[in-house]
Formats: sequence, C-alpha cells, structure tokens
Amino acid sequence: ETPKLKLSEKYRDELVALFKSLLSLTRETHTKQLEIPCHGGWFNTARLYPELTVEPLATYYGRRADAYQFVRDALTSHFSLSELSSSQRLVFGQPNGKPLLAELEEMIQLFRGLQQLVLHELGFPKRSAVGDYEEV
Repeated sequence: ETPKLKLSEKYRDELVALFKSLLSLTRETHTKQLEIPCHGGWFNTARLYPELTVEPLATYYGRRADAYQFVRDALTSHFSLSELSSSQRLVFGQPNGKPLLAELEEMIQLFRGLQQLVLHELGFPKRSAVGDYEEV
C-alpha cells in the first residue's frame, strides 16, 4: 500500500506531530495507572525493566555510526590520513581545535557504543567475540 500512498510534506508533519502527542499521552496514562494509594497516603511504586540509560533506538544509532563511517571512508579515499589529521572543522569561521579525523572516529565510536549499549540493555545476544550484536 505504501507505493500507492502519496502524502504532502505538511500532512506528513501533521502525522508525525500526532504520533508524538499520542505516544506522550499513552505514556502519561500508563504512568498514572501505576499510582496506587496505600495505607497512610503512600503510593506503591513499580519497577520497570529493562532499565534503559538511553533511548532504545539501536538501529538509529547504528545508522548514524554507518553514516559517519561513510563520510570518513569517502574523505580518506580523496585525502591522506595525515591531511585529515591536520585538518580541522570550522565553527563560526574558526577552526574548532580538534583534528577532523579524530572527530569522525570519536563520533563513529560514540554511536556504535550507544547501539551496543541499547542492544545489551534490551537483552539481545552477542553475535561474536568482537562484541557485535544481532541486527534488530
């Protein structure tokens, strides 16, 4: 059905906003259901598992890491590693003080680490000794 469905940009934005509001309302409703009064006016609390330290968006984090890896690979195919190590990204017209290659490597590691953290917290089994997890 997706190929036959054509949405305008405005309507697509409205659907996204509607989805976000419904998701927030659902979370709020479910949270309120957990508040059960007990003797003396105290409330029972429920522990929810798994306890997540970041948003559970493993695929998103993996794709972000892949995108930074793609940029790194594209740049290294046109420039030498020494050129990328001595180049800096400009922020407001000024060098940011960090080598471009190091910055790209940092972002790749950050998002790959977030992906692995989420998969671990969600209980996905490791695929190999290297620490890769099965795809979501």
